[in-house]
Amino acid sequence: MEKSARLKVSEADQRDVGKGIVRIDEKFRNDIGVNIFDVVEITGERQTSAVVGRSYPQDEGLDVIRMDGLIRTNAKTSLGEFVEVRKAEWKEAKKVILSPVTANIHIYAPSESLRSIFHNRTVSKGDIISTTSVRRPRESFGGDMMLEHVFDYRYHGNRTFT
Repeated sequence: MEKSARLKVSEADQRDVGKGIVRIDEKFRNDIGVNIFDVVEITGERQTSAVVGRSYPQDEGLDVIRMDGLIRTNAKTSLGEFVEVRKAEWKEAKKVILSPVTANIHIYAPSESLRSIFHNRTVSKGDIISTTSVRRPRESFGGDMMLEHVFDYRYHGNRTFT
C-alpha cells in the first residue's frame, strides 16, 4: 500500500508562487518516501501534482503543505483544508494538448514560449496552467497582446503521473 500523509493546506511564500512546487516538512517527506525535487500527487477534491521543496524553518514539525493558488485550484482545495499527499508515479508526456480556458481564443506562440512554461514542471490532465508567472523577456504576439498576460491554459494531454 502506498504511503500517504494528510496535510493542512497553507499559503505559499511569495517566492514560490507560479513555480509548481509545494513545501513539506522532512518528517512527512520521509513518511511518504519522497526527497526534494520528487513529484508528489496531491488529492483534494481533485488530483494534481507538484514538485517537492524543503519546508521553511517556521514550518518544521508542522503537518502543513505550502502551495500557491494555482495548485490549490487544480487540487480543488482551499487554505485550511486537508489534502492527501503521496509519491507520484510519473512519466514524461509524449503529447500535450492545450486549450485556452476562455472560449473562442486562438493560441499563436513560438514553441520556445510554451517550452519555458513546462520546464521542470509537472502537469496533470485537466490542470490549469498559467503563463502569467513565467519570467521571460517581454515578447509581443500579434500586435500589443502579450502571451504571458493574456492566456491561461487547460492541459488535455497525457498525464505526467499514473
